[in-house]
Amino acid sequence: MKEAVLTSHHLSAILPLKPEAFSFSAETLLNLLNQAVVDAGLARMADAVADFSPQGASAVIVLKESHVAVHIWPEHDAATVDIHVCDYMADNLAKARALAELLSAALSDKHDSDLWQELTVSKKTRERAPLAGK
Repeated sequence: MKEAVLTSHHLSAILPLKPEAFSFSAETLLNLLNQAVVDAGLARMADAVADFSPQGASAVIVLKESHVAVHIWPEHDAATVDIHVCDYMADNLAKARALAELLSAALSDKHDSDLWQELTVSKKTRERAPLAGK
């Protein structure tokens, strides 16, 4: 029996913040992230948020496909974005790229694909013996 291939896509960026994003609260960031996830065609499962003092916020969404995290760093005029999706049941790379574009537009006035790094890793397919008694 052939085992399914597991492929993992990681997209990361440090984006310069647009002016209105400097004051985003964690809840605002989560709302933005939830909308982007839906618009990209991914499935939200759970979330976590945090506001930092005196400034900054983080939001993480656990996806059916894996996760996305955004951290606002006003003192650095930047947001860090990490997107991780897996292809176990479907090819989700296009959805991850769409999410990256949506988050770039929501957080930054600079929409340069060169700001993003992309890594794809696959577990090689291997033959697997059937379980005993099957």
